[in-house]
Amino acid sequence: KALFAIALDGNSAASPNERSSALVGNHWATLDFGGIEKELAIKLNDDDIEKVLLCIDAVNKVKRLKLTNCVNINGDGLEPLRGSLIIEKIDLSLVAHHKSPVLDPAPPISWVYVLPILDSIISQEGYELKLLEFPKHWHDSSDPIQFLDRYLHMWSNRFELTCLSTGCNEIVNEIELCCKCMNYYCDFCVTDDDERMIAYCDKCEKRYCYECVAIKDCRCCHQSYCSGHCDVSFHECCEGCGKICPDCDTEERRCHRCKDRWCDDCGGEVSQKCSFCNIRLCNCCDTNFKYCENDSCLWNFCGDCLSNSKGCIKCNKCEKVWCDECADNYCGDGFYFPNGHPKIGNCDGCDCNVCFHCNDYWSDCGRCNGIYCVQCWDRNDLELLDGCYRCQKPIQCSCVPMALQCLNVCEDCFECGFPDNGCPGCIRNAEKRLNQLYEGNKPAVDTSGS
Repeated sequence: KALFAIALDGNSAASPNERSSALVGNHWATLDFGGIEKELAIKLNDDDIEKVLLCIDAVNKVKRLKLTNCVNINGDGLEPLRGSLIIEKIDLSLVAHHKSPVLDPAPPISWVYVLPILDSIISQEGYELKLLEFPKHWHDSSDPIQFLDRYLHMWSNRFELTCLSTGCNEIVNEIELCCKCMNYYCDFCVTDDDERMIAYCDKCEKRYCYECVAIKDCRCCHQSYCSGHCDVSFHECCEGCGKICPDCDTEERRCHRCKDRWCDDCGGEVSQKCSFCNIRLCNCCDTNFKYCENDSCLWNFCGDCLSNSKGCIKCNKCEKVWCDECADNYCGDGFYFPNGHPKIGNCDGCDCNVCFHCNDYWSDCGRCNGIYCVQCWDRNDLELLDGCYRCQKPIQCSCVPMALQCLNVCEDCFECGFPDNGCPGCIRNAEKRLNQLYEGNKPAVDTSGS
C-alpha cells in the first residue's frame, strides 16, 4: 500500500526508480495487485497502473504480473512492459485464484491496447513469456484468438520443456503449466496416490499442479474443481466417496428428510424412491420400503404410503404388498383368481386386508356381493350353510335376515314362493326347516303354492 501511495504521488520530487529503490529495493519478480485491498484495486485506472510499473522499473524486474481486481483499466497502462525480455507470466483475467473468470459487466480492458504490447514482447529473440491468460470476454473474439495461435506457434519453437515427473520425457505445451507456480507436467502423469499431477478446474478455469492445489472430480458429472477452494459449496456423498457439485445436487440425489446426499454410484445402495409419492428417502430414514409382490411390477412404496394404503394394499397377516393395479388383476403366478376375486382384498366382515397366501379362499354373498375372508366366513354368528338349496347361491351374509339363513333359502327364492309359505319371522317354521336339514330330508320344491 505504501508503494502504491508513493507511485501514485505525482508531487514527489524523486524519480520513479529512486522512489522504488528507497522503499522496496529491487525485489519485484512478482507483482500481484491482489495484494492490496479489492476496493483500492477496483479504483485504479490506466494512469495509476502505468505509474506503478514505471515506479518499480517493471520492464527489467517484473517476471510475473497479475492484474487482480483491476477492472477499471483498458490496457493502455501496460505500456511500460513493452519489449520486456524477462517477463514469464501475464495474467489478464482480472480475477483472483479460485474465482470465476466471468465478470458482469464485462471490464473495459481491450486487446486494441494490449496486443501490440504483447507482440513487442514475443517478437524479440530470447523472450521468456511462457504463460498468458486473457480475460474471459476475449475468448470468442477473432483478434485475441489469432494472436494466441501465433503465440503458441512461436512458443513451441522457443521452448522445449519436458515433464518434471521423474522418468517422464514427454514434451509439454503452454497449457500444461501450473498457473500458480508455473511448474509443468504432462496430462498423463499421476502421483503415487493416483492423483493427476496437473489438472484443469472447470469452475475457475485455471490449471494447477498437484503441489499447489488438489483437483477433485464431482462424483456425478465428473467435472473437476479445486479442492478446498472452488468446491466450498459442495456436499459430501454420505458414503464418503467424494463430493457433489451444486449443479448435481438435485432432489434425486438428496434424502427428503435428513438431506443427506449421495452420488450416482452410491444412490442405488443407500436410498429408494417411492413410486406413489415420488419422494426419495435414504435407508436410514425409512426402513419400511416394500416392492409390489408381482415380480413383473417395479413399483415400491415408502413407509408412509404403506401405512396409509396410498396406491397399495398390504396383507395384515404376512405384510406382503401389492400395488393397486396388481391387487385388482393378478394372482401370484399370473392367473386371475377364481370368480374374479383379487389376490388381496378388504374383508367386509372384519375390514382386514388378507392376501391369497394367507387366505385359502374368498367367499362372496350372492345377494350383496360382500367378500369375506375364511375367518369371517366361518364365524359362529353366520350359519354354515352351503347356500340356497333352490338357486344354490351363497347366502351366508349379514345382510340376509337370520330367519332366511335358518330356512336355507335366499330372499329372492322365498319371495317367489317358498313351499311352506312360512313367515320369515316365525321361529317355529325355522325350527321345522332346521330339523329337516339335519335329518337329511330336504323337501322338493313345490311350485303349486299349496
